[in-house]
Amino acid sequence: MERPSFLDQEPPVDYVPGIGRGATGFSTKEKNTLDDGGRRIPKRYREDSNSNYQSQTEYNEDEEAAKVFETLDLKLAQKKKKRTNDNSDHNAAGTSIVKAQFADLKETLGAVTEDEWMNIPDATDFTRRNKRNRIQEQLNRKTYAAPDSLMPGNVDLNKLTEEREKLLQSQIDANIAELTRNTTSRIQVDKSGAATDALSYLKDLENDRANSLSDTALEDLQKMRTVLRSYRQADPTNPQGWIASARLEEKAKKFSAAKKLIENGCQDCPKNSDVWLENIRLHESDIHHCKILVATAIKFNPASPLLWLKAVDLESTTINKYRVVRKALQEIPRDERLWKLAVSFETDKTQAIRMLEKATRFIPQSMSLLAAYINLQDYHDAKMALNSSRKVLPQEPEIWILAALLEERNDPDVAVHMLVNLLKEGLLELSKKGCKITLSAWFNRAETLSDTPNAKSTCQAIIYAVLESLKENAEHDSELYNIDETVEKMQNSVVKFIILKKLIQWSPCDMVLWSKLKTVAEEHHKIEELLAFFQELLFCPKSDDTRTIIKEKSPYLFMMYANEYWRAHKGNTRQTLNIIDQIIDLVPYSLDVRFFKIKLLGQSSQFDELREFFHQTFIIFRDSKINGIERLYYKYVDFLRYQDLNKHAIEFLNEKCLKKFPNCPKFFLQLGQIYHSINNIEMSRQIYLSGTKIVSDCASIWISLSKIDEVDSKNSIRARSILDRGLLKNRNNVSFYIAKVQMEIRLGNLDQATLLATQALQKFSNNALLWVERIKLLNYGNTSSSKKIIFQDALKRTQNDYRVLLEIGISFYRETQYQTSLKWLERALKKSPEYGDTWVWLFRTYAKLEKDPADLHELFDQYEPIYGPEWTAVAKNVKMQYCTKREILLHIMDKKIDWCF
Repeated sequence: MERPSFLDQEPPVDYVPGIGRGATGFSTKEKNTLDDGGRRIPKRYREDSNSNYQSQTEYNEDEEAAKVFETLDLKLAQKKKKRTNDNSDHNAAGTSIVKAQFADLKETLGAVTEDEWMNIPDATDFTRRNKRNRIQEQLNRKTYAAPDSLMPGNVDLNKLTEEREKLLQSQIDANIAELTRNTTSRIQVDKSGAATDALSYLKDLENDRANSLSDTALEDLQKMRTVLRSYRQADPTNPQGWIASARLEEKAKKFSAAKKLIENGCQDCPKNSDVWLENIRLHESDIHHCKILVATAIKFNPASPLLWLKAVDLESTTINKYRVVRKALQEIPRDERLWKLAVSFETDKTQAIRMLEKATRFIPQSMSLLAAYINLQDYHDAKMALNSSRKVLPQEPEIWILAALLEERNDPDVAVHMLVNLLKEGLLELSKKGCKITLSAWFNRAETLSDTPNAKSTCQAIIYAVLESLKENAEHDSELYNIDETVEKMQNSVVKFIILKKLIQWSPCDMVLWSKLKTVAEEHHKIEELLAFFQELLFCPKSDDTRTIIKEKSPYLFMMYANEYWRAHKGNTRQTLNIIDQIIDLVPYSLDVRFFKIKLLGQSSQFDELREFFHQTFIIFRDSKINGIERLYYKYVDFLRYQDLNKHAIEFLNEKCLKKFPNCPKFFLQLGQIYHSINNIEMSRQIYLSGTKIVSDCASIWISLSKIDEVDSKNSIRARSILDRGLLKNRNNVSFYIAKVQMEIRLGNLDQATLLATQALQKFSNNALLWVERIKLLNYGNTSSSKKIIFQDALKRTQNDYRVLLEIGISFYRETQYQTSLKWLERALKKSPEYGDTWVWLFRTYAKLEKDPADLHELFDQYEPIYGPEWTAVAKNVKMQYCTKREILLHIMDKKIDWCF
């Protein structure tokens, strides 16, 4: 690009740069800023008339400032020079002093050998070594055991430890400051407060005496010494300060200092037994010195039982111990412990009796001394002593208990009612004297005697006497009405067993009391006593009125007695049958007792006697109208089937059962099962079909008919139709829905089964059996997430029903999660121990886990399960009807698990 030509031209004469473009900022409002035409003139082109004056002024100011700075520099240089001279003079003087001090040492440097010179430590290495040691010590202090949860990379353990140390240090400092502050104030206003703090610290030292001080405690040791020193100085006659100081030194392993402190304490507090005992403890390794100390202590404290007892302990021979005790009794004749020691050391019975006689005079309120006195005397002298004590202590109930124990000791076979009369007399006398003792107190006293030899009758008499006295004075005493609450709060014990027996004698038909009595008897192994109590109430001639009440109101107690006797004597079938015969004579129309005899005769294979018993029973019940009599006919049919007398069973059902009980569904089921067992499928179907017409509300008949069409006739369409017809007549019977779901599962229609179960749960959302079927369907391809949801819904809807708990446990068993399965099965068992299926799966799980089932067998024998689908399928089999529970369990365990529902 060419350069413009106007740039090389000369500007006009009056040209002022910038004015033509409106530049007004280059001028001021002074007169010399405008030209003749009134235009502003830039500053650089102005002629300033004052420029000379301003230049002169600026020059004068610069010169004056230079002079000021020059003066300042001169003053600073003079001060620096003066300071340097002073330092040099001081250093010169110090150097001369050092030279004078080390002149002799410098003269001996010539005698230093080369090896010594080379072994002089290097200051730098020494400093580094100290630094390394210091760092290592800090690291050791900051090494602590920590859980794995503190190990993530974002956690700074060193910083965490430092913060904890700071917090601990601040807490310790605050506690020490507060303790010191309180010490100063309490010393001036209240010495007892200081003693309390010393006692508290003394207790802490006692707890930690065997342990050595930690690092933190060592750091605070001096502070605690200062605090305890202030205690001692404030009140030197307070023994706790000396004891606390001595134990502090002992904990710090300063045994000499501890002994010296406690000796000073003995000098300042000679009439305090605690400080002497502490001194003896610190010198326990020196027995001779301890004897000297205890002798000195007793001179100052002759009435201290603790010092005398310590003196007895320090003696090694019995004769010396006895002498010390005799001396102690001269000083302290009213100390019970010393009298007991004296009697224990006495070998002569006569002398011991004299000593106890004197002891009871000095301490008449001591029942333990009185009991020892009574036990050593003969019967008549002991009785006189008790009468004397009763006059001295008319409000002491223990004297009457000792009297009862004396009677039982004199005659171990004494009748309980005699002791009861004696104690009732005592209770009457005590009430006249205004002595009131609670029912719980009497029961607790009886509890202490329950395990005492030769006191069982007295224990029982106390309970009977108290309860009978309460009953006789029921109008004036309300405790009898609260006795149930008192017994409920008691733990199962022998005393509770006796109390329940007495209450049952008053209310023999109270089944709640019988249940509690049975529980206590089983827990404390008193089944034989329970059976004896049954025998007394049911068969004793003296209890005719009680037996009559039981026969009228609670005949089940007879069955309960027979069952408990059989469980306790399973090997003695003949004796059990004799007892059952006695019960049948008393309650001839009790079906339960007769069924129990049928069961025992069947289990003992006495089939001829069983057949005869059936005929006798039919004759007795010929014209009676007892509820449940059809069960007798049902059991007789099962007995005929057991003996393979199916023809006789069919005739009996047609001629007797169906005519006498035409609306009983059990007989239609029995007859259909008999025809099915002999492969007469068509006749079996006809029986079931007729049953659906006569008793259409029985779901079992409809389901049995459906199974024949499904399984035997292979006609699933007609089987579904039968269930649908039954459901139309019984819309609210959930058994039909369950049967339909099970049928579809057997046929392999899992989707249809799931749909049916879901529809049924919409109508019966709280039914446990439906939820069981829904959980079973989870075993066919459902994910674990859906299982969890269904498990939760089932438990919530059924409120943790035992059948749902069992099915969840079975589900985990199928997945080989045996430990988890065991937990669910145990929960189910706790809910319902009589459900047989739970026991079966528990034993299977124990076998998988290889656990010892011995304890489980004991529980099984105790509860004896009776129902459950898998259990009932075997127990109700006619060929297994006379088997024991153990045999049924073993039979089920031997069978292969059928996972096809």
